[in-house]
Amino acid sequence: MNLTLPTQTNASPSLLLAFGYPPRPHEAFLGSLPDPASSRLYPKFISGDVLNDAILNCAFDYFSLAARDAEKVAELYELTPADLHALGLRSAPSEVARIMASCAIRQRFGDQSGHLAPLYNDGDGMKIYAPAHGLIFPVRRGGLTRTWLRYQYPADRAPRWVSSSRLPNGCKVVPSIHVVRPEFAARSGVCLLVSHALEAQEAAAGGFVSAVGLNGVTPSALVSQLFDEWPSLRAVTLALDEVSPFLTRALQSAGVKVRCA
Repeated sequence: MNLTLPTQTNASPSLLLAFGYPPRPHEAFLGSLPDPASSRLYPKFISGDVLNDAILNCAFDYFSLAARDAEKVAELYELTPADLHALGLRSAPSEVARIMASCAIRQRFGDQSGHLAPLYNDGDGMKIYAPAHGLIFPVRRGGLTRTWLRYQYPADRAPRWVSSSRLPNGCKVVPSIHVVRPEFAARSGVCLLVSHALEAQEAAAGGFVSAVGLNGVTPSALVSQLFDEWPSLRAVTLALDEVSPFLTRALQSAGVKVRCA
């Protein structure tokens, strides 16, 4: 079977679907993988980003979104429960769901603890670290899943990164912006910056703007990740509760025009 797998994180606008997410590039090869070794699979043929994306999405397939959580988030952000489920919003998984997800990952990919948060190894096999309550949401940039954010409540204004760095053979999460509908900024060179991922989903739901969830990344990381996504970016509209002068200065120093909504 001939497979064409992306080696870059920037997604082609022609592949973009609703909410700006392209087809998951790992789906085609998952079913054809042989029994994995305990190391990373096919490093010469598939990028680490694509493999990480496949592992995280494999875990999400075993998590569910509770009806009460779906209804509350839909009410706050004007997104349907079906939209939220498709985007990857899940309720904190049960112990059974975590065990099933870790078994599925180990069967398909081998023991990947030490490579990717929130996986870790406690001496009794690979495990998945996840919050005991609340919501988890996959942060996406360049069409790939970068990591998970945790929300204690749907209206949480300061989501936390789900990291396994404090656990045996765990990994630290690298904070990432969350990008929605990137095709608009690819054409216009302008994007809207909001505080977090759920706000970005709401802002871009109308289909007229590329929205970016800041997610607490540093100003320098924000500039770097924005230009990774859109090398020709020329302007950013800030729709933040509080605008940091360091953030504004970093954007302006990079030659980006800044406007406050």
